[in-house]
Amino acid sequence: MNEPQPKAMKFTNTVSAASAILGFIVIIMSFFVSGIQTEYLLFSGIGVIVSSVFVYLFGLVLGLMENAAHESSRSLSTAKKRATPSH
Repeated sequence: MNEPQPKAMKFTNTVSAASAILGFIVIIMSFFVSGIQTEYLLFSGIGVIVSSVFVYLFGLVLGLMENAAHESSRSLSTAKKRATPSH
């Protein structure tokens, strides 16, 4: 776990954090807006937060797939080295 994160993982974490903060700001703004716009802003803020969770989970899945592919290629190269007879 001490390995540095890939750039794609850092990017998705940054984007999801920024959009979650934006969603919270929109939700807080919806409490101070009068009229029919209150519900629109509230549900827009909730939608932004939910979409940021999906972006974060998508980035997490991509990172896990990248890590699994890297580990499998590493184990395949180790298996090939063991399989070749050394004379």
